[in-house]
Amino acid sequence: MRGDELKNWRRALDYTQEEAAKAFDVTRATIQNWERGTTSIPKTIEIASKVYLRRWKQRPVFGPVTLVHAAISGCSTSKLPDSATVFCRPVGSNEEAFHHLTEGKYLLEDALVFIVDSKGAVLWSGAALKSECEKYRAQLPQVDNSVVDGE
Repeated sequence: MRGDELKNWRRALDYTQEEAAKAFDVTRATIQNWERGTTSIPKTIEIASKVYLRRWKQRPVFGPVTLVHAAISGCSTSKLPDSATVFCRPVGSNEEAFHHLTEGKYLLEDALVFIVDSKGAVLWSGAALKSECEKYRAQLPQVDNSVVDGE
């Protein structure tokens, strides 16, 4: 990672140098030196910055994102088919994608479902996506469908 890449990362997350320093447990001067190229950026910081960026993009309000659903019929998880139909649905945010996934049109257990950012990087998939959708569903207002007697 180069200094300009670190600066772009920091700006993407809307971090000040002080906030970036706190995130990496270093001093502000260290961030300045890395961004100027005075000192090299450790590999651990490069890896940590990718983790922070992914977590930032996993916020419910982050978007736009694309909901990707690969329809695969008659296949077991041990043997993938030679072809699959892939559907892509652009949505405004992760939260909107969770909403679509909790409508019941998607079978998270039986399909490949992903939420990706504008560059195609996977933000949500697998068990983490299923868990997040369950959390989202639990926060929705519950509709009372019970029949009310005329009493």
